[in-house]
Amino acid sequence: MPIKTILSATMMLSATIIGSTAKNTNEDWKWASDYYTTYGEWTVGCDQRSDNDAIKRCYLRYVDAYAQNPFGALFVFITDTEDNGLTFNFEYESGVRFTAPWQVLGGEDAIWTFDQSQCPRGSECAINGKQASDLAQALSKDNAAMTFALRDRVFRSFELSWPSAGFAEALKDLQKQSDAREL
Repeated sequence: MPIKTILSATMMLSATIIGSTAKNTNEDWKWASDYYTTYGEWTVGCDQRSDNDAIKRCYLRYVDAYAQNPFGALFVFITDTEDNGLTFNFEYESGVRFTAPWQVLGGEDAIWTFDQSQCPRGSECAINGKQASDLAQALSKDNAAMTFALRDRVFRSFELSWPSAGFAEALKDLQKQSDAREL
């Protein structure tokens, strides 16, 4: 193989490795888990920074990977802190458009509705304050489900339903773990 081809391939490989690692930040890889448990599809976890024991977080999350190729996922990352109270941070793929309001259904009836057009365009939406408290209360009801209707970046349509089973217990555990860590 000519030396020029070898050098070119080596440079391309090096650029790929450097480029891919440059996308990672300290926030991405310096978290060490010290608590993790599940309640149905809901997960409670607590982490601390491996480079600073004083930086800690606890969260409750639900992840829905609804498509493989191209990949699509919607998830919520819930925190409860003394300073900010309860916050639901929904994240989704860039280019996703929701085609109906987000709802929590109790049987056939909507017990919570959110107009996601209140969210900034992009790939995440935070709900806090009274709206977050109302959402937590709705998800704590037996046999409820949070629903989403969306169109992804390649124009496929999806209807997602997240069962509330386990949410109330997970929320209590999140609050217990957050209090224990003085968050």
